[in-house]
Amino acid sequence: MKSNEEELISLKELAKKQLESYEFEEAYQTYGRIIEIDPENALAYLMCAKLRETLGDKHGAAKYHKNAKRILNTYIKDNPDNVSNYIRRGASYQDTGDFEHAIDDYSQALLLDPTNLFALYNRATCYKMTKECDKAIDDLSKVIKIEPDHVDAIIERGNLYLSKGGISDDLALKDFNKVIELAPYRISGWQGRALIYINNKEDDLATRDLLTALELKHIPKNSYKNLLKLTISHCKTQYQKYKLLGDTTKILEYLKIISDLEKRVVG
Repeated sequence: MKSNEEELISLKELAKKQLESYEFEEAYQTYGRIIEIDPENALAYLMCAKLRETLGDKHGAAKYHKNAKRILNTYIKDNPDNVSNYIRRGASYQDTGDFEHAIDDYSQALLLDPTNLFALYNRATCYKMTKECDKAIDDLSKVIKIEPDHVDAIIERGNLYLSKGGISDDLALKDFNKVIELAPYRISGWQGRALIYINNKEDDLATRDLLTALELKHIPKNSYKNLLKLTISHCKTQYQKYKLLGDTTKILEYLKIISDLEKRVVG
């Protein structure tokens, strides 16, 4: 018969495999078993909370977050120099929309470990949610300085530069070019660069990038739908522009593009 410690190790391995296989309900049950054996396992509560959220049960998730914070409060009181506990409590606050407290915990973690990528990236996300874009950009820049190929940080910084507009568009363009270089399979780089081209009146280049993005594989359904809507709207604007200019070649080109795209909407 396995000891509790041996069973916990086995259950953690099982949960990992279930998450990798997207078996979220099964993983939730496994983490529930871990909690039965180890009722003060804050990480297991956090994982249960995330899985309930993934499964659409926000009320159930809130219960697990409450227990996770209770346990982490005790951990932090007993061991105030443990970085992981601040990060985990910060993540719980972040997941429940309490961004100010999440920022406080990530900041405390960074006082103890100034190069912690998880704390920097997630604090940036919280700053974005509290409309503190410059602070978010600063944290993302620190992440990128430590890990130059951190694609998610580059995407987020590019989006923030794009939202600021003006001369920040040049900085956003550099970030989206880098994303396309590192991860050409991500729609964020192509779509972000297209939006900059639209701002700069480089409309045919925008069309090229939007059409490239639509051909990528494994795009989430909602992302594809929004991208398709944006592309059709942009192409219709270009059609009207070239119609006013009397450019027959471009008129026919955009008519064909619009026709092909609208078939996708029906499909």
